[in-house]
Amino acid sequence: MGGDDNNSGIIKIAVGVGVTLLSAALVFAIYYFFSGKVNKLVDDGGKMIDSAAEAAYTEKNGEVLSGSTVLNFIKERETMDDEIPIIVKTKGGNTTTYVYDATYTKIANNADLIKKAKTKSDAAYIAPNGKFLATIHKTNDVITDITFEQQ
Repeated sequence: MGGDDNNSGIIKIAVGVGVTLLSAALVFAIYYFFSGKVNKLVDDGGKMIDSAAEAAYTEKNGEVLSGSTVLNFIKERETMDDEIPIIVKTKGGNTTTYVYDATYTKIANNADLIKKAKTKSDAAYIAPNGKFLATIHKTNDVITDITFEQQ
């Protein structure tokens, strides 16, 4: 009978190890299943944000906007991380790039540029009632900049 006790003890240990391994496999399976879902949700969320940012630009393409609308757009995009330069060309021949430069680096003195755009005596002045044609430029279907040219 002593052998039966040893056998039942071994069986209990084997069952315990089997249940532990099965539980660990189940935990890993659940982790991999949900981590894939979470990654997909994050990717989809990023794509939605990118689409919303792009829509903010494409809806303006070809539109003639007031200078005050252009200034508001610049201020709005200043808080975004879409890395799209905003270029304003005035009738006086001044061209100023706002928010991001041509290398997609955030412009440190953007607030100063906006102040200049509001100063009538400055060459970069954006007249609130002026009319500006918006044109987006793309490379491989990616927006590279938006230009507002005074009409």
